Amino acid sequence: MAASSSKGAKDRKYSILKTIVIVVGVCASIILIFNPFSISFSPELKREAYIALGVLILAICLWITEHMHSAFVGFICCVLLYIFGNFMNAKIITANAFAGFMAPSVWFVFSGLLLGCGIMASGISRRIFVKLLSIGKGSYQGLAMLVMLSGVVLLFLLPSTDGRTILLISVLLGMKSMDYQTCQVSAPSKPAFSLFRKKTGATQKDVQTETAIASDGRPLKGIFIMIPASTSILGIGVLSSASAILTHGLIESYMGITITYLDWIIYYLPGSIATVLVCYFMAVKFYKCPVDMKDLKEKAIEDNKKMGPMTPNEKRVMVIFSLAIILWVGGSFFDLRPDMVAMFCASLLLLPKVGFLKKKDLNQHLNWLIAPIFLGSALSIVDCMNATGMLPFIGNYVFGGMLGNEGAPNILVTMILICLIATFLHVFSARSTVLVASFMPLLLAWSVPQGLGLFVPLTFLWGAQVQFMAYQSGAITAAYGYGEFTTAELLKTTVPLGVFMVVVGPVLLYFWWLLIGLV
Repeated sequence: MAASSSKGAKDRKYSILKTIVIVVGVCASIILIFNPFSISFSPELKREAYIALGVLILAICLWITEHMHSAFVGFICCVLLYIFGNFMNAKIITANAFAGFMAPSVWFVFSGLLLGCGIMASGISRRIFVKLLSIGKGSYQGLAMLVMLSGVVLLFLLPSTDGRTILLISVLLGMKSMDYQTCQVSAPSKPAFSLFRKKTGATQKDVQTETAIASDGRPLKGIFIMIPASTSILGIGVLSSASAILTHGLIESYMGITITYLDWIIYYLPGSIATVLVCYFMAVKFYKCPVDMKDLKEKAIEDNKKMGPMTPNEKRVMVIFSLAIILWVGGSFFDLRPDMVAMFCASLLLLPKVGFLKKKDLNQHLNWLIAPIFLGSALSIVDCMNATGMLPFIGNYVFGGMLGNEGAPNILVTMILICLIATFLHVFSARSTVLVASFMPLLLAWSVPQGLGLFVPLTFLWGAQVQFMAYQSGAITAAYGYGEFTTAELLKTTVPLGVFMVVVGPVLLYFWWLLIGLV
């Protein structure tokens, strides 16, 4: 009874906090959009810039509180942009209110989700998951480490952060097709059980029931959250992400320095290793798996024996996904964009006689609201920020205010400040590629005349990978679309990880770069 009342009080506090955030967001949006106090950040900014900022603040507040579905929030905000753009004669707002829906990343994520839908509908995700369990140690920690290592291997096979995320998550979703609910529930530790029993007089079965209910039918949500976080950060360490490739090109153009593939890996090596370890630690410590993995492993071994040869649908998925990987890897030689490859291969799954996906498969395994509606609307809002000049203004203001004209007192402080700036600007720019394309030239224009070295752009790229919300990354958006974690659970892990990357990451990289002579 006491536990129930305590939970109710906690829920009421959380509800009050959500209400406060929404009210503050709505008031700030109204003030910026209608500007009754004649607010002016700069004479260069026109009325439409404040409209874009006001709508973005409203969207972020509603996304954080989850008062409405994220896709509905984004679409409504795009409609507001279009209405205010017409009402206030802001043509640049009207032109960009829905421009994000045509972004290549939107259709890449949507096509990737279709490929993931094919993997799950064919049954091959269960086959692979059973294989992973049967060769593992039969523990949640072992499965988490195996998934993390698989992500590292895929770095060199699949040069797409979103593609790696969708592939790994599709395999993990194979657990859904197993009868894991009938597995034994992991018993809590003895002290916790003794304390629980002493207070309530409950039996061990009651404790197991409570633990099972606490899982919400999502026993692997800790791993689901950490997959997109680790894959996106690891992607910059081996030039396997769009933002890393773009940074590499800008360094060569602005600084005249050519960095080899091996040197790039060496520069980020300690950061990549630390990221994998931190993600693993958070996956196993922040979220406990209530299912007894040893019992699940025994079921997996039995299923593995019963499984016959691959079905025709499984073979089709294997061929189509292998084709996608080949085209992704060879895309640089044939001038093929990753989104084009994903859309082509996803369409093969829908063709008669070639593919096999039916309407029921799409309804069961595909979240239509996440991509393109949620991601497209988020990118549309950011496009309005960029087109109206508000995003460049924020970047220039932050660079000038935090770094000044002479830089920080020392290199380490400069690195930490650059990480903080990148993290802050990423909230407004949504995509790391937009962040790098918009602000890396400004940063290089500030650093090159002062004779600052490679550590400046490399540190900014590191900070650009700090992501808190789903709209900031296509990989997190794809993972979020499967419904295995909520925004609150995402923030529970991304905030500590972000603090690690902003505070500990620059220190680690500083001493490593000092050792190898980069600074």
